[in-house]
Amino acid sequence: MNPIGAYQTFYDELIRRYNDYGDHEIISFGILLADFRQQDAREYILNYLEDFDRESGKYFDFFIPGYIEEWSIKWCKSNAGILQGRDIKVRNTGYVFNYELFSDFYQNLDHQFGIKYTYNPMLILMSMERNYPGSARYIVIELDNIGKGIRRSGVLFERIFEIAKGDNSMEAFRKRCFYTFVQDDIVSTISSAIGIPWLEQIAKIGTECKRYRIRG
Repeated sequence: MNPIGAYQTFYDELIRRYNDYGDHEIISFGILLADFRQQDAREYILNYLEDFDRESGKYFDFFIPGYIEEWSIKWCKSNAGILQGRDIKVRNTGYVFNYELFSDFYQNLDHQFGIKYTYNPMLILMSMERNYPGSARYIVIELDNIGKGIRRSGVLFERIFEIAKGDNSMEAFRKRCFYTFVQDDIVSTISSAIGIPWLEQIAKIGTECKRYRIRG
């Protein structure tokens, strides 16, 4: 689990992490949009980030936009957007939510990939050729509060981590296995692949994005 601030920070970090990959090699990662101001996001997702981080280990990268390290606040030219004292913790490092950076991120996500933020917690699973965002294929899962939807988010994360660990080669998973999940002719089977019957398809956007919701 990797808290990051603005969209450009995320993209720079993405390129750095996969620096040893060729430009046309497939990289796979997740993006978790979780606004700290939303109570359900705090109680059912953000409170368990250290657990998720431990489970995901080295197998799968998740980026959590809108959060900056606590120590960096004093170096900011402006504290606009920062909610003082409201933080998350990952690997014993505290992070503070900045809603201006969060807003910057989801606006750029829409501009770059056509993924529109629905003002609910969202999980995005994405694969793309390194340095070629236009090649991206992705699945959007809305972790909204419909029935017990968001309360089951932890089980969904655990299943994704299990899939990541199931391949003998971490590199094979990143380069091949996950990419299979998000190709257009395979994506309709994502519910059975993840093994959660209450994950239902609610929309298809264009040819590259399908949107799911956790059913209560």
